[in-house]
Amino acid sequence: ASLVLFMLGQAILPKVEKSGHVAVRWSILACRLLNYVFTMFRLLYVHARDIFSAFRHKEVKKKLGIPVPEYLLDAHEGGGLILGLLFLLMFTCEPMFYCVGTTDWPTEICSNSSGVILNYSLFGMWAMILHWLLLVDLAVFSTGLSAFALVCVHVAAEIGRFLVALLFVLLTFASAISVLEHTYKDMNNVTGCTITLFAITLSIYEDDYRDFQEDELLLVMVFMFVTTSAILLLNLLIAQLNCSYVYVYENMFGFARLRRAEVIVEQLGENTTAHHWKRVVDTFGLDLPLEFGAGDVGIPGGFTVEEPANAHTVTQDAVLRFGGTCSPEAQWPEDLSLDEEEDNSKFERMERLIQRTLKKISQNQSSRGRHLKNNGDG
Repeated sequence: ASLVLFMLGQAILPKVEKSGHVAVRWSILACRLLNYVFTMFRLLYVHARDIFSAFRHKEVKKKLGIPVPEYLLDAHEGGGLILGLLFLLMFTCEPMFYCVGTTDWPTEICSNSSGVILNYSLFGMWAMILHWLLLVDLAVFSTGLSAFALVCVHVAAEIGRFLVALLFVLLTFASAISVLEHTYKDMNNVTGCTITLFAITLSIYEDDYRDFQEDELLLVMVFMFVTTSAILLLNLLIAQLNCSYVYVYENMFGFARLRRAEVIVEQLGENTTAHHWKRVVDTFGLDLPLEFGAGDVGIPGGFTVEEPANAHTVTQDAVLRFGGTCSPEAQWPEDLSLDEEEDNSKFERMERLIQRTLKKISQNQSSRGRHLKNNGDG
């Protein structure tokens, strides 16, 4: 709801054809005030409370020598705090507040607001981007979308490395071309040359190589840059993204389910009292051990769901059972499954070796029999 109001007050209503109509201007003011009251003050209050609690319970970590509450290290929580601060900056630069007292108020265009409109638009732009990015957490309601979002986050590191390498190549060639004596105006200095080369990399530059034909050395340098950036770095980025995606794809649905469980636990911990949670546990019997089978007692904390025996065929039992005490202080039993797997693999290799040997013996005997038969016929 806050994003809808934010969109209406910043991106939709101010851009309609009848934005100067009195009803539209009052609607814009109402949307902005609702955002300030219900979104800005809520975010600032919640984070002020949590920051005070974190410092009170010493739940902080030092980053670059600065103590930071641990909960702010989470991307969603940190983004929420930044969004609240952006709303606060927008509130201090709200043009409609500067125009109070004008004849056509509410309006944001007046002599008093001319100095804050640019800053207000910048803060609003970043707040809009951050508001949309925070909606990514809603992907936890769909395992497929959540898995896709996790893949995007993991491969983003590869894009960051590519951008660092591209920046290095841009500065290298821009500095070299700036030193070169040529007549092309867009590449006379390092800044202009960097922008031009970056536009060439993205294929959005209007000119082409025919404009460099008068400066042969400049043309050679541009070709070398295109070979390094567009051919080498971009194809290397594709290969890196492919490898990273293959690695993450194997476990992305597991990560997505873990993320969903994490969100559920966080919401239950924040919004559920101890008394209410105890009632839930007692009602559903979550503290009772589950049965894997008749008489096979397992762990508590779940629901038993029966399914046909042939629905998921299991050839090897995944539950490891150990005899003895269940006390947490007792030493964990040694896992012999790896030794058993190693022994089984040894027997399998021996069996394959015997089969290959018998196959060769049978082939030799059959070839010898054909040879003797041919000699007898001769």
